[in-house]
Amino acid sequence: PKTEEYFDYHNSLINTGDIVYATAVTLLTAGNNHAAWNFSASAEVVNDAFSNVVWAIPCRIAPPPLDQDAFPYEIATRFIEDLEIPFTSVTESIQSSTYDYDPDLHRRLSPMVVRYLKTIAEKSRVVGTRGDYTAEVLTKLGIRNVEPIGCPSLYMNGTSLHPLLLQKRPFADIRKVALVYSNYQFSGASLISEALALAASHNYYFVEQTSGLIPTLLYYPHKLTAEDFLTDGLRYGGLTSLRALYHANKLRYFTNVGNWKEFLSRMDFAFGGRIHGLTPALQSGVPAHFIAHDSQIGRAHV
Repeated sequence: PKTEEYFDYHNSLINTGDIVYATAVTLLTAGNNHAAWNFSASAEVVNDAFSNVVWAIPCRIAPPPLDQDAFPYEIATRFIEDLEIPFTSVTESIQSSTYDYDPDLHRRLSPMVVRYLKTIAEKSRVVGTRGDYTAEVLTKLGIRNVEPIGCPSLYMNGTSLHPLLLQKRPFADIRKVALVYSNYQFSGASLISEALALAASHNYYFVEQTSGLIPTLLYYPHKLTAEDFLTDGLRYGGLTSLRALYHANKLRYFTNVGNWKEFLSRMDFAFGGRIHGLTPALQSGVPAHFIAHDSQIGRAHV
């Protein structure tokens, strides 16, 4: 709920797209018969209480200094090593500071990260990766049981496309459009300013996936500070387009997959640079186009 008591929690969310694939992994593997591991339960407790562990923690293939983002590699590695029940990693992916393909990325990984990845591979029958680039990095580390499967959120409708995606639509019928984008890493290569200007000039909806000015503006306006506008003026490359979208009631931010999916189901088309902001549209039968410029995807095609 977007209530006062949850402000600090919502304000800490880096990428709400994580809930889209996490929900998909959960429903596909366990339905309602599951519990989330919170880094405090020991392997002994999990061995006793559960039948399987499905690992869906992304972006852990990170070279320095990105491997110092507070993720407890050692704790996670020891937990996996001590498991006696079946374990499967389904969504391994790269976190990189550049969008460029790096054939030597595996050489720059720290021993801590390599140990973590090799432990995952030893415990999994098959390691699922987001794309070919990630699979290649793992292979170069000597890990052979790798399969590029894409994002688990693409499997929510089974092996077939949603029937509505197979129907041709006249271009004139495309009226409601959602643009999904973020710049949560404050990247200089981001097209966020152009994306916002495009949305504002064409009356598109703009869906943000990271905490900051937009969710505070929408749900906690009394919490806004001058620093919010200063910081996110840099994040968004200016606030002119954002102001226009706000006044047109075209800004959206979701922390619930059901609400997110319901909103996109009312669109005629969705596009942008965030895959997990677009897969709920595909799940609902709404055509979506993903603009790939993310090292997690690398040379894979979505």
